Amino acid sequence: MDERGHESVGYLVIHKNHELKQLRNLIYSIKDKAKDKKHIERYTSEFANSMISVEVESYDIEFILNETTIYQQVVKDSELIGYIERITKNDIPITVLNKSKI
Repeated sequence: MDERGHESVGYLVIHKNHELKQLRNLIYSIKDKAKDKKHIERYTSEFANSMISVEVESYDIEFILNETTIYQQVVKDSELIGYIERITKNDIPITVLNKSKI
């Protein structure tokens, strides 16, 4: 939960490849039968779409929907790359994650 008391329903990972002019929006909804998956995917996609800046409007933009069972409320900064890697698996190369400015 965040400071407002909202429960996490998933993760959004945005991967920009400036060399290939590609933008991938990877949406990982937390697997939970009590949650409305279509609702989560719709609003997460709208949120991701609203974050697209002018610099990447000409890019090939892709939305990829996945499910995950990984959920953790607190992640230490030193564990963040590993945590993202556990969620995304091979969707984002580890070399890209290691270069990230997270």
